[in-house]
Amino acid sequence: MKNIISAVLAAAFAAALAVWGAVGAFALEDSGGEFSLQEQHLMIDRSSSSYGYEYLAETENGQAKQALYRQLGELSQSFWDSDEDAAYYKGYYVIGQIDLEELGLTNTQATEVFFTFKNDHPIYYFASATAAYDGRTFCYVIYKDYAEGEVRKGCRQSICRHIAQRSAELADKFSTYDKVLALHELTADSMDYAYKSGTRQPSAEAWAHNILGAAVEGSGVCEAYARDIQLILNCIGVENVLVTGTAGSGSHAWNIVRFDDGSFYCVDCTWDDLRGDLSLFAKGTDLFYKDHTPDSPENSGVDHLYGLPEVRAEDYSFDPTLRKSPVLTGSISDPLGALYFSRAALTDESGAECDLQLYFGRFAAADTPEGSCTLTAACEGYAPRSTTVVIKKGELTQAELTLGRYGDIDLDGSISTKDALRSVAFARKTHRPESDYQAALADVNKDGKLDTKDAMLLIGICCK
Repeated sequence: MKNIISAVLAAAFAAALAVWGAVGAFALEDSGGEFSLQEQHLMIDRSSSSYGYEYLAETENGQAKQALYRQLGELSQSFWDSDEDAAYYKGYYVIGQIDLEELGLTNTQATEVFFTFKNDHPIYYFASATAAYDGRTFCYVIYKDYAEGEVRKGCRQSICRHIAQRSAELADKFSTYDKVLALHELTADSMDYAYKSGTRQPSAEAWAHNILGAAVEGSGVCEAYARDIQLILNCIGVENVLVTGTAGSGSHAWNIVRFDDGSFYCVDCTWDDLRGDLSLFAKGTDLFYKDHTPDSPENSGVDHLYGLPEVRAEDYSFDPTLRKSPVLTGSISDPLGALYFSRAALTDESGAECDLQLYFGRFAAADTPEGSCTLTAACEGYAPRSTTVVIKKGELTQAELTLGRYGDIDLDGSISTKDALRSVAFARKTHRPESDYQAALADVNKDGKLDTKDAMLLIGICCK
């Protein structure tokens, strides 16, 4: 049957070719329900911070330190993308080596840069807690658990799903306080503190110290809690800094977050989870620093930490008038699921743009006037679409918008011979699109016309 269809398409292709002019290259990508490499790179960009990088510029030999930081970034992204196994070198799994003589840096300075880089990039789960050297060469050591490429394939997808799902759960929170509080509770509710088997000692497993503790295992030590908070806040645009130091009788990690008043306060999700309360949420230094001491720039090597933003002495007092209730919520998806990197706008009857918050496919709006509004969504490679939503006082309106890829004429999530045959029928004027949006989906080259150029592009894809 497929051969018959291919023959029909080939004949249509030949007919189209006779009247078809030159058209630029066109490609459609189907990720098969997984995050594409491009989407993964967007996740990396959103989840990372430049706080430590900017700090390095202010330190002695700052330009050389930033150069090392950038090289660490290149090695990290390359390893993230790779499905190859890591090299085993002198007792370690190493993903790259950097000559410190060329940079004019000492081994101690390189150690400080490495941990600064690691603290800026919670998504790089594979970066170990070891700074290793072969003479004056820095060796980028990873945890042995992630040396195999097959293992990392699953890690990449799990982390991206976690970011998208957790961030989307915050789309209907409008104040920073409510966003951070909801994330704090989500992290605490979904995680247990990880102990070594049969003991009350913190686990030494790699996942217990990185974002996979939250994304996959549902368990971890303070570092996993703090990196989860950091990762998600970075992704939704809430300014924050990861802090390392000591608390009680041991090493610890927590977060400093800028709240709605523009000031920074401390958040310790780990201890709040263990205590079952919010006693260390949005706290000032008067209370928090009684039993927490951050590392500092004066420390060297692994105990070195960038300078921290000034934290208020008193605890944060949230102004409840800042809390908003959503009047519109919903999602933007394609036929197979959420569109994590879509864009959307909401305009009222006068054409004025309303405030719309969109996190990885989930959206919400507040302070929107009553009446008819237009919701428009777009995503690279997809035909944009609009719908009318009616906002009513005191009611929550829900809206769902499904976008299709150019060429997916029947909007079933795939581009098939059925779509190609429809395109040929539209080009020959034997059939007409059932809706304006179906016409937009059929306009593969986006020139405003349904003709043999569109049909040829689809036939070419189907005959591959």
